[in-house]
Amino acid sequence: MKAHFFKAVSAVTALTAVMATTDIAKAASFTCSTIDGAGHDATRICSTSLAPSLTDIIDESLFLPQFNSSELGTLNSVSLEFTGLLEGGAGFESKDAKSTSITVELGGLLTLKDLNGQSLFELNPKKLYNYSVTKYDGIINFAGTSGKTIDGVTAQQTGQKIFTGSQLSTFIGTANIEYLFSAEAKSKVTGTGNIISYVDTFAGSDLKVSYQYTRKVPEPSVIFGLGAAVILAILVERKKFRKKASNKLEVKLHTKIDN
Repeated sequence: MKAHFFKAVSAVTALTAVMATTDIAKAASFTCSTIDGAGHDATRICSTSLAPSLTDIIDESLFLPQFNSSELGTLNSVSLEFTGLLEGGAGFESKDAKSTSITVELGGLLTLKDLNGQSLFELNPKKLYNYSVTKYDGIINFAGTSGKTIDGVTAQQTGQKIFTGSQLSTFIGTANIEYLFSAEAKSKVTGTGNIISYVDTFAGSDLKVSYQYTRKVPEPSVIFGLGAAVILAILVERKKFRKKASNKLEVKLHTKIDN
């Protein structure tokens, strides 16, 4: 019986958490979910992201919720995972008098810091694309045999940090934590000395926090109160059922006597 009561309490708590998260997420643009572990252990995962936009980007805000220990339980550890994303396009035209190789490098410096200016992550995602072209074909159009236009090139890198002990205090509360994302483009086109080229670099990010915690166990008085309420509800329903059955029996008896 106690197991059923505990499940009922957990269900109500989970529903409350989902409703609260939904209200916050509208303003701060993050989503949260909870994964059950062994015993009373669980992990609450919240994530947010910034869609790629043209670099350079300076101190763009990202928000994640703190861990509400009064509702959820005891926080044991925190994992913060930051992924830097690069997208881009490039074009080049070789004006060399001979065939050559051209390298397009998509790269950038992507950083994340807190509001105090403390650096949390510095990522350098990079990807190289190599192309062979002929001598100049006489037309500057970023196409033909001596040029090329490239779209949809991508690169990404992920970093992770684990927080424990006294470091957890920053993550505990009922507010949102603000992080600042910046991106500096490092993309380039290299090869022969006679190149006309351009590069567009867009940067975005994904940020995820995982709260590993031990669930808050309901007080015995709460469980007893819920149990008493359930038992009372059952007794009331039984009384109603018996009253209905008694009324039906009386009607039948009256019917027989009248006949």
